[in-house]
Amino acid sequence: METRRILIVEDEVNWQEKIRLSLVSAFSSENLPQPLIQDAQTYERARIALEREGPWDLLIADLTLAQQPESHELGKALGHDLIERAHAMRIPTIVVSGTTTGWDVRTLLLEQGVIDCIEKSLFSMLKKEFVRLVQSVLIHGSITYSNKNITPLSLEGLPTNTGKYYALLIGISDYSLTNPLRKAHLDAQSLYKTLLQSCYYKDNVHLLLDKDATKTAIEKELIWLSECAKSNDTALIFFAGHGLQVIRGNETKEYLCPVEADLDDLEPTCISSEEFTSALRSIKADRLAVFLDACHSGGIGETRNAINQFRGGFSEDTYNRIFENQGYEGKGRVIFASCKADEVSWELEELPNGLFTHYLLEGLRREAVRLDGAIPILRLGDYLSYKVTIRSSKKPKPQTPFFKLTGENFILAVSQQI
Repeated sequence: METRRILIVEDEVNWQEKIRLSLVSAFSSENLPQPLIQDAQTYERARIALEREGPWDLLIADLTLAQQPESHELGKALGHDLIERAHAMRIPTIVVSGTTTGWDVRTLLLEQGVIDCIEKSLFSMLKKEFVRLVQSVLIHGSITYSNKNITPLSLEGLPTNTGKYYALLIGISDYSLTNPLRKAHLDAQSLYKTLLQSCYYKDNVHLLLDKDATKTAIEKELIWLSECAKSNDTALIFFAGHGLQVIRGNETKEYLCPVEADLDDLEPTCISSEEFTSALRSIKADRLAVFLDACHSGGIGETRNAINQFRGGFSEDTYNRIFENQGYEGKGRVIFASCKADEVSWELEELPNGLFTHYLLEGLRREAVRLDGAIPILRLGDYLSYKVTIRSSKKPKPQTPFFKLTGENFILAVSQQI
């Protein structure tokens, strides 16, 4: 294998070293000759290197260049100019920058031919993925340029899951003893169809809607998931419906509400957060993702009876307890909440699904899909959080999804539509 030549455009010395060490690791793990790595700290130096000192096999580029301190936007524009030049020269480019969190920026860069964008604040968590991506580009040759953009030739060298994929999807709109919802059942139905267009097989995806989503049925399906999903597998749980905080004096208990949920008879008709946490702990899949959309606008609201005060949704403390008490040794677990505890999940008239699920579907179908079809959980979470927050920013109370991850940035799904 001939020596690969890599240009790092980065004005911070410590980041030059981090990226350099990661590149060295990419080749060391394959027992291959180390690449020739060159640094460029300024736009002018990088432009000269690109045009006169090539050919280059890979460009690692920052977006902002600090030698233009009087104008952050100018520095950013110069970074984009380098990327466009590299694309015109058919040099594969990976962006490592502190300014890639805006998904619109990422979309623009991908349209300009960038292979991937990695946020600096997440670099330590994404280091393995960065290394594998470099290996795919420079060692396995699985990514190449067409006339307009990059096209994957194989999945070799990029991480995917070798086990099976399982999902339990629950959507309840037609509550009889509490306020009905409009789109929760549609959200679960749409996610079901989307997962079947990826790596989730029909027999491994169970769907409970409205009258079928009783407490008994939900508990039975959670047992099914714990029995079927083995250590090398991936499991996904989605719940769209009412969540409930019950406040009695200084004590608060929290519940997911099956279709028969009765505010006057909670224990036999609802699933407590303790019961739900226990069910999650019994799932031994290496990778588990839980999506909870349980605080809808126009939902439970704040009501009282003679003894209790009721509030919609779960508190962040409960999400933390669910997340922290898993006791697993797998690849990764993540819990997504559709909004923060003092917010609501919006159902907008112009969208067929709830706002949270709309962007979850968009992410799974295309926007969070990597070049090889894989959908890393952090990429999906970043997209989902950004788009929902922006779309709801003009509402009386914006909606801010959040997620908590332990373990690695695992693959939630692999799209079959690339």
